[in-house]
Amino acid sequence: MMTKDEQNEKIMVGAKSIALLSMILLLASTSAVTAQQPDTVIVTVISSDATGMTLKIDFPAFQSSQVRVGDHLFDVLELPGCGKTNELGNTALPRYGMMVALEQLPAGYWVTAYVQDSTSLNLSDYFVYPVQEPGEDQLERTYPPFPTPEFTMDETFYNTSQFYPDPLIEYGPIGTLRELKILPVLVAAFQHNPVTGELIVYSSITVRIDYQGELRMATRPGASSSDSGYFEGMYSTLVGYVPSPDLVTGVDAGAGAVLATGTPLGTGGNGGCDFLIITDPELEPAADNLSARRNAQGISTLVVNTTVTGTTAEQIKAYIQTAYDTWSPRPSFLLLLGEANHIPPFYKTVHLSVYYPTGHRTGTDLYYAILNGPEAAAPYYQEYWTPDLFYGRISVENLPEANTVIAKIFAYEDNQWLCGENKAAVCGFFQDGETWIAGDEDGFEDRRFILTSEEIRDYLIGEGFVVDRLYTTEAHVDPTNYNNGDYDLGLPLPAALLRPAYPWNAGTADITTAINDGRFVVFHRDHGGSLNRPSSPVEGWGDPEFEASDVPSLTNEAYYTIIFSINCETGWFDGETDDDYTARNFDCLCEAFLRQQDGGAAGVFGATRISTSGWNDDLAKGFVDAIWPNFDPVHGSATPLLRAGEILNYGRQYMYTHDGWPWDVKKRQYELFHYFGDPTMAFKIPTYEPPQILVGGPYAGDENETIEFTVSVSVACSPIVSYEWDFDTDSIFEVNSTTGTINHTWCDNGIYPVTLRVTDEEGFSSTVNISVNISNIAPTVTAGPDLITDAYKPVTFNGSFIDPGCDNWTFEWDFGDGNSITGTLTPTHVYSQPQIYTVNLTVRDDDGGVGYDTLTVTVYSSVPATTPPGLVVLSGLLAAFAVVTLSRTKRH
Repeated sequence: MMTKDEQNEKIMVGAKSIALLSMILLLASTSAVTAQQPDTVIVTVISSDATGMTLKIDFPAFQSSQVRVGDHLFDVLELPGCGKTNELGNTALPRYGMMVALEQLPAGYWVTAYVQDSTSLNLSDYFVYPVQEPGEDQLERTYPPFPTPEFTMDETFYNTSQFYPDPLIEYGPIGTLRELKILPVLVAAFQHNPVTGELIVYSSITVRIDYQGELRMATRPGASSSDSGYFEGMYSTLVGYVPSPDLVTGVDAGAGAVLATGTPLGTGGNGGCDFLIITDPELEPAADNLSARRNAQGISTLVVNTTVTGTTAEQIKAYIQTAYDTWSPRPSFLLLLGEANHIPPFYKTVHLSVYYPTGHRTGTDLYYAILNGPEAAAPYYQEYWTPDLFYGRISVENLPEANTVIAKIFAYEDNQWLCGENKAAVCGFFQDGETWIAGDEDGFEDRRFILTSEEIRDYLIGEGFVVDRLYTTEAHVDPTNYNNGDYDLGLPLPAALLRPAYPWNAGTADITTAINDGRFVVFHRDHGGSLNRPSSPVEGWGDPEFEASDVPSLTNEAYYTIIFSINCETGWFDGETDDDYTARNFDCLCEAFLRQQDGGAAGVFGATRISTSGWNDDLAKGFVDAIWPNFDPVHGSATPLLRAGEILNYGRQYMYTHDGWPWDVKKRQYELFHYFGDPTMAFKIPTYEPPQILVGGPYAGDENETIEFTVSVSVACSPIVSYEWDFDTDSIFEVNSTTGTINHTWCDNGIYPVTLRVTDEEGFSSTVNISVNISNIAPTVTAGPDLITDAYKPVTFNGSFIDPGCDNWTFEWDFGDGNSITGTLTPTHVYSQPQIYTVNLTVRDDDGGVGYDTLTVTVYSSVPATTPPGLVVLSGLLAAFAVVTLSRTKRH
């Protein structure tokens, strides 16, 4: 058997205290089981038919660290894409969770699931860290402000020699997603014996799900109405789902999809709708405005006010249930328009946090959307909480506020957002210690706020976005490591986050500035609170602080943002009707973001009550994975889920498959988180507009002529810092200019591609190709001056030419006497006959250009070598002979 020391190389990184001066030792490692293990979990459907399904799960290599608590040195195990086992105080072992579609499960049948085959490796000397109670993310006015649950270890469990978990699989109960039966399945990747220290590490597990012919669950009469395809995206996130061939009209593609559906239901009509809006009568004009837009987009929409539905939660739910059961198509989306005193939430489940009075119930809209399966048959006892609608609430007091929110939604959808939309912000708090006082900090993160924020930030940066870090902590805290034990492995923070390079002092002003500058999405991961609970010191975010009273400073009407407020109580919209605090009626931060007239958000995700660390982190990551499926390729589908209602439902499903303990927390998290806005509104994944270049032109000229380029930028989201030019097609930008005007010449004709790259101050660039047409110029030839010579006397010519191009040339002389020569500009020639000759010089370039010039050569007769006596040679073309008599005259 391989020992742990043989399997892992461990490196001391730091120390951490838990509870009373407990020391943590971080020893990070990666342990491989086989060389064939994948990088992430892979699930393969081997078979699926009327008898059941067979699935194979391949696991990646695991990671581990060590943490000392008191006298115990524990091993912390992590497996990418996996959650943990869920029994408080028992060993926390990674396991993979999935939702399985039971499309071929016969009506009334049950299932059994078991391990059919597996591949594993046994390791020794492991003492695995126990499951801890997750901390709550509320902020307390009382001391300590950041309470952390005490360390828990089940001594009986750790002193019992047995492999845990056994069996490896936990599954059920069968749930429904509309008419589709689904089954949650959790498969442990490890088994551990806490007494012997043996650790069984599975590299693959084959799971068999058998369909059993035994009626085990009450069935509700099946609805006969039809769907419009809007849930296909959610269905595709389920393992084993095969798209149904009998959809009414097809699959919703997300943003801007147009699906023709049945006629909207009217009085006495027999149609249905895709989108049901239930509103207070006072707010109905705003609802009608939204309805008109959605109907024009092909989303059949119906507005019904509470004089029709009734005014209690039960009456409204009954109306929705009838619509789901009998309308065709049945609704896929639900919007509740109005505050809690207009449309009340449900109060079903007691919230178990000690920070609420005993018996305090969570306000939730969840049960308006649970319409099928056991949940509908027994609405007060829930084991599974899958909504059958995509739902949201626009919580406003009056018609002007409603009109403001609807106008913001339209502006968000219509805005081209040519600048600013590539920017996001992550806000978070590095919690190190339970108090604001120095003394119990150690540099390790107590929660997962910063780690989750950094995981989201890293992904978005990889997608090309600019993401602000708006982080803070106490002045006496020196952040060095992520959490070790409860939430992760305690790995070091990035160097950029270490003091003094990073100041850790982001605050309200920084958040205001970022949102006003334009941030397409803002994440907040920290504590939160609502003044509807007396012990909360804030109405909003704790750190970095941003409260409802700060929202009026937001003026980002050009860039309405989407906010993920992943913390406690910032969505407490039911101050008018909550059980215990009706005298304290404060509007929550999510409402403030949505209602702000000239700024704020077009949509907000937030929790109505105290929520839970770990769960909140997985929920946040699930929201991201809905929008960008490659964030976690292990889960979900390859198709983005962009409508707000889809994002909410998928995020909770993602959380469900990752987190185990305890079941009441799962139910609580489903009830808590809401979307404030229109659930049909599609999240816009921005594509940052880099500089848009107008090239001008056309550009043309002659060889060696100066070509002036004059380009401009029609859209510049930040100042242009460089214009880079590649004139020789070598992909190297040799010339850099500070403006769009530059000159260049080419010495030869041709069509030349020029590449221009324009870069803005944010580092985003655009590249454009420009075509330049350079024309050939024929040589300009000079044959030389006219010449006079004699026959039989050599005469030298001196031709020349001018050509701006960098060509190759040929030369040809035609001497006019039937003779010619090539290859030189300075030939020598001898004429034999007196005559006037026309001499032609031709110069040709290699691009077909031809130049000509001529000169005349006058050739005279040549003088003989000897002249007879008395012969006078007359120069010229004619010669005459004369006899001269020489005599002497005598003088007398």
